[in-house]
Amino acid sequence: MLDPHYAAVLQAAVKARFGRTNWMEMWQELAELFLPQRGDFTTKLMDGDRRDDGLFSSEPQLAARGLASAVSAMLRPPGKRWFKATLKNPQLMALESAQQWLYLVTDLTYQHLYDPRVNTEKALSEVDIDLVVFGTGVASVDWNVADKHLVIKSRSLANTALVAGRDGKIVGGYIFTQPTLRQIIDEFGEDKLTEKMREAKRGSNSPDLERTFEIVQCILPNEDWNTFQAGKAGRFPYKSAWISVVCKELIDERGFNEFNLVCPRWDTLTGEVYARSPAMVALPDARVVMAMSKTLMEAGEYALRPPTYSFADMIQGDIELWPGGHTIVDMSNFQGTGEPIKSLQAGAIPEGIYKFYQDKVQSMAAAFFRDILELPAARDADMTATEINARYDQYLRQAAPIFNRLLDAYNAALMNRAFSILQREKVFPPPPPELKGQEVEFEYESPIKTAREKAEAMKVIEGLQMILPLAEAYPDILDNYDPDAIARFTGVKADLPPAIFRPIEQMMQMREAREQEMQAMKAAELAKTAAPAMAASGGMLKAVGDAKTAGLLESDQALSPELGGADPLGALEGIYEEVA
Repeated sequence: MLDPHYAAVLQAAVKARFGRTNWMEMWQELAELFLPQRGDFTTKLMDGDRRDDGLFSSEPQLAARGLASAVSAMLRPPGKRWFKATLKNPQLMALESAQQWLYLVTDLTYQHLYDPRVNTEKALSEVDIDLVVFGTGVASVDWNVADKHLVIKSRSLANTALVAGRDGKIVGGYIFTQPTLRQIIDEFGEDKLTEKMREAKRGSNSPDLERTFEIVQCILPNEDWNTFQAGKAGRFPYKSAWISVVCKELIDERGFNEFNLVCPRWDTLTGEVYARSPAMVALPDARVVMAMSKTLMEAGEYALRPPTYSFADMIQGDIELWPGGHTIVDMSNFQGTGEPIKSLQAGAIPEGIYKFYQDKVQSMAAAFFRDILELPAARDADMTATEINARYDQYLRQAAPIFNRLLDAYNAALMNRAFSILQREKVFPPPPPELKGQEVEFEYESPIKTAREKAEAMKVIEGLQMILPLAEAYPDILDNYDPDAIARFTGVKADLPPAIFRPIEQMMQMREAREQEMQAMKAAELAKTAAPAMAASGGMLKAVGDAKTAGLLESDQALSPELGGADPLGALEGIYEEVA
């Protein structure tokens, strides 16, 4: 039997799940129009059921899918590492040891997050579409102890009830699942089975390993467990208990260092646990689009296969006013002539109805931000930096508020949970001594960030374009600017690959070598020009030396005055050294 305190937890879980009548009905309608595969909020769906019956247009689904793809591309840009480990203390980022260790942390985190066994993109893409359609997405992030890898799963709102804290943040949740007996044994072991589960395993003839049992996982902070007085919370901030709903028995309980659910929400209202979605804004237009699609389809079939009538002594059967229907009419008093079978014209499609339909489609697409999701493109090759910068500013004003709100609740929650798990599992090498006790955080790459940085680069170019005409009249103005700083800042903000930048030390060495080479070339040119003078001076110096040695000259002053005043020999030697 279940402990009374755990029974209270189970009762709270069931109440939280089924006490959302208004939300469930709304989510069901949203699912039927925008995401049929999730349409099990108020109806029971079986595996393999067709879930698109009654739909006459794919426009609502395409609009929702477009925004979900944009969310994925904005938050997790494909083809690049969209996160980078950094330190909260920016002063330590200049240390080479810190940079190397953080690079390893980033690399190892990326490898584990995108391990093929984790199926990260598949799970998070389901969360993305739930977020767009229902306003709230849920994913669990755990660790597979046996195989040593992350486990990321999306959770359906139909089977997941969330718990909000006093500040409105999600702090707990109840996840209802129906695993098979085989899956229960794989996860918890045979010693954790309830009595009914053991009976199913024994079986009368053979084990019924495919029999399903409903289980609820209750994830709550310690304060809540203390309130229920259900067991000991232990040393972990969170505790999770798995309870069999039908058997009403505790299967297992474990502690968590962090809340293991990632719960991004779109538009939250004060006092509401679940959020509003773009699909809720598009819902009225989606209804009209679906109804008009059905009407237009019937009108088109009516035009191609109009109902007909022919003449007889009486009407035989009902009047058939549907496409392809045929009605026989009594012609006893008819005096005219004509074709024996005629089409029945019941009206025409009003002009402008197709435009009205397209307007509704566009309005629905606008609710999913289709008109502002594309990055601005320079369609005119002659666009100025000012015009391009204005386009980037407009894009950032429109798109940034949509996606920035998701960074903390989605990316940050996901990465912090994954990093903490990997750190406890000793996946990362020990940090250098100077980083001991330092807190690691993550920076995220996104098209929004790229557009913002490109806009900063364009502002630099725009400013220089304004200054250069003035610099033609006053060249000294350019002394205010550091060309190297401008080149590196603009290159970084323009998202140029870091690999193409030379280290500053190497750049300075190259400049020093270039300066030395230029000095050597100048010296060589001077030597070449002065070679005749050097040769003449050398011969004259030798003649003077020979004369003095022979005693022919008693004084240097006896030489011709052209050689240099009082000490012509010294003057010649000085000239020789200068040229050399």
